[in-house]
Amino acid sequence: MTSTMRSILGSIGILLSTLSLAFILSHYSSKMGWIDLTENDRYTLTAGTKNILKKIRRPLKARLFYSQTAIDSIGTDQLKQFNRAHVYARDLLEAFERESEGKLSFEELDPKTYSDAAEEAAALGIRIERLTDSLTFAFGLAITSDTGAKEIIPFINAREEGLFEYKITKLVERASRPTKKKIGVLSSLPILGDNLSREMAALMRQQGRPVREKWNFAQWLSLDYEIDEISPSALRIPDDIDFLLAIHPKGFSDEILYAVDQYVMRGGKLIASADPFCNMDQPPPNPRNQFASFSHKRDSDFNRLTNAWGVKMEKAAAKAADDASTLIMGDRDLAIMQGGVQHLPYVMFTGGKDCFNKEEAVTQALDDGARVLMIHAGILSKTEGASTEVTSLIQTSEKGGRRKYTNLEFMKYRQDPAGLWAAGDPAAEDDMGKEGFENANTVLAACVRISGKFKSAFPDGLPGDAPNEDDPQNETRDKVKKEHLSESKESNNVLLFADCDWLSNDFIVAPVSWFGSPMSNKAVLFNALDFLAGSSDLISIRSRGSARREFDYVMDIRRRAAEKTADKQKAIQKEIDEFQKVITNLQNIATKKDEGILKAEAIKREREANLNVLRKKRELNDVKRDSTMEEESVKMWAQSMNTYGLPALVALIGLILWILRMSKRTRQMREDMA
Repeated sequence: MTSTMRSILGSIGILLSTLSLAFILSHYSSKMGWIDLTENDRYTLTAGTKNILKKIRRPLKARLFYSQTAIDSIGTDQLKQFNRAHVYARDLLEAFERESEGKLSFEELDPKTYSDAAEEAAALGIRIERLTDSLTFAFGLAITSDTGAKEIIPFINAREEGLFEYKITKLVERASRPTKKKIGVLSSLPILGDNLSREMAALMRQQGRPVREKWNFAQWLSLDYEIDEISPSALRIPDDIDFLLAIHPKGFSDEILYAVDQYVMRGGKLIASADPFCNMDQPPPNPRNQFASFSHKRDSDFNRLTNAWGVKMEKAAAKAADDASTLIMGDRDLAIMQGGVQHLPYVMFTGGKDCFNKEEAVTQALDDGARVLMIHAGILSKTEGASTEVTSLIQTSEKGGRRKYTNLEFMKYRQDPAGLWAAGDPAAEDDMGKEGFENANTVLAACVRISGKFKSAFPDGLPGDAPNEDDPQNETRDKVKKEHLSESKESNNVLLFADCDWLSNDFIVAPVSWFGSPMSNKAVLFNALDFLAGSSDLISIRSRGSARREFDYVMDIRRRAAEKTADKQKAIQKEIDEFQKVITNLQNIATKKDEGILKAEAIKREREANLNVLRKKRELNDVKRDSTMEEESVKMWAQSMNTYGLPALVALIGLILWILRMSKRTRQMREDMA
């Protein structure tokens, strides 16, 4: 065999070995689980997940339902976008199965129409969408135990890849501990309604007496959790309360605040909502005093506690002892528009304005279209020297600002909504005009997460005077004093909101007729509960980044196309608006004598405008087509380079090495002959 032939065969052998090694690694790396070269270690489970898997008490089974057959049959881009999320979810679940050491088994099913898998998916509660008469689509997850516990994600949101590990781990933890968690509700508002039987409630309604209903969010929570009402006179929050909802602490005594403080010191999970001007806090009806609302106190805060925890809700500077002024936030970019006027008290936090922290599990899933509505929201800021970490979850844009507010301002706002935006005027006759709206020129937080080790707001223990001997709570007092903690035992998390109305029925139910698409208030609440309901291991799981990696050049193409498109759309809209004005003017001056002539002229102008609009729309389509062609050409070039360029590069390198080797051999032969 000649040396040339040996070189060729050697090159072929190296190439085949390389391809075989690549095939083996791609086929078995998922089974071995030790090769993860992705950014942020997307396929490596976090320490929190591994700890939870070790604590599984009973065998669990995970079933991932994905309609691959329907995707392959229809093949639209809208459906194909689920493929990447499906692959990631499947690979994560395989990693869960490996790490669980046999405690969790994984099975993937394709729920084809009329198949056993489809029936199983429906029985488990997986959402199945009909695409055609013969094809359906499902993408959901169910985790079950041998004791009958069941936790599901009816439909997996492909845009929430960063939360996949968190959500799967949450289901695993719940399925392994099927007992319901308990929520304590502490509030000055009638959130749980009147504790009446149906018969008594019906009787009161027949008598024309008001019956306070349980708030909608409390009704929803009662489906999945046990709900206990905590009395404002309590000295201690029970240990069996898994997490506490403390809402609108108006009139709370130091004793109940101390109970909340010590609950957090013991590791209890707290979601707290205060409000500088609570709409839901209505004064009792008083026919003898029509102006009772002017003197009704509506504000509340947790500053007695949170000042020691590193956060405060900003307060208005009091000018007198009886000054009841508060501070509310406003934002010209986020204020809702009604009747052609921006309403300052209503702040519509939106994902498109970067109002939600995408690095936090509570708010990461809120996309650009998500909207959280608050009214008369307060402003949360970090206190000096705070030892805890304060992270903003929901915040204004950089056009956020402050506004002094009282009951009087509220009455004036109803008459002149635009007046609240006016800047302060020292020469104004009333405080509303003097104070004015103050731009902060920075983002303002309406919801924060406080984390770390907490210091008690009551370092000296239970406040209050010594009770008398007949006090029925003496035994509880003695127990509370003995178990006092000046600092939390471990790191903890507290979620603090500067608004209470965001939980009210009008906001959390989100009537579509008000502001368009539904609000995300409910999603925020349930995300917060899911976040705090987990163990410290679950809370420690960080959200992973998206698998979508765009080329900067392609993004630039899209941005340029968007700018051109926006200009064209504005031009078209301007033409339409001018045409509408012309028609309106013609109709206003029309008389019976010349009405026909003017209408004919209007019809002529309408035809001209429609032709102009049609022409501009064609131009707009041309811009979109050109941008798409440019983007597709870049993608085709990248795909061609990936398909043919790399093998060609390998071949070129091999050819160069062969030439160098042959040159070296030729040179050696010449030296030998010499």
